[in-house]
Amino acid sequence: MLLIAVPVKEEIKNLSANVKTAEFIPFANLLPFIDLMITNGGFGATHMALAHGIPLVCSGGNEDKMEIAARVAYSGCGINIKKLRPTPDKIQKAVQEVFNNPSYKENTKRLQKEIRSYHPLEQIEKEINELTGL
Repeated sequence: MLLIAVPVKEEIKNLSANVKTAEFIPFANLLPFIDLMITNGGFGATHMALAHGIPLVCSGGNEDKMEIAARVAYSGCGINIKKLRPTPDKIQKAVQEVFNNPSYKENTKRLQKEIRSYHPLEQIEKEINELTGL
């Protein structure tokens, strides 16, 4: 199944039976059940996918999305299509590459383990205590 977050109220017509759309998708509920995320490279979705060990196909073209997509590719956790509006063929080739090359999943699992090793609230407390002399 393919689930697409479409933040517009317009209906997308002529979709295959295995394609569903929604205005909003609660990623925390969905991510444990997916194998790949195709994203515009926004920080929140990208970080959540990596924290769940999910490889990415990114296609960011504005704001910080180009930088995030470049880092996903550099880390080997996914593919940066490098287009704001990629063609369906480019997306399909990137998806096939991620599914056919196990290194993307391996790299994503490595990064997932690293993300899980951090304890941000403890680190914040430690930094505050050091700064304030507590």
